[in-house]
Amino acid sequence: MFSSFCSSSPKNVTELSVSIYNKAKANIVVCTDGDAWEAGLRVYHELNGGSLYNRTKIVKLPQDKDVCDLKGQIEEYYHEIK
Repeated sequence: MFSSFCSSSPKNVTELSVSIYNKAKANIVVCTDGDAWEAGLRVYHELNGGSLYNRTKIVKLPQDKDVCDLKGQIEEYYHEIK
């Protein structure tokens, strides 16, 4: 769902990010396909601030991997942003 927003206008990304930011009760995990890493980073940086600071995580997949290939096993793919 989010990837379709990322490929459309920046306004849609901002609206969705604001909605997620305002409604988030738990940690946020940004996970895109391996070939959408840059879009995932934009979303991560947009969300990782204020009350979501250090509650936002990002998963970096290899270029040839898809989110569904993980079958829920994402621990080894967490990526730390410094």
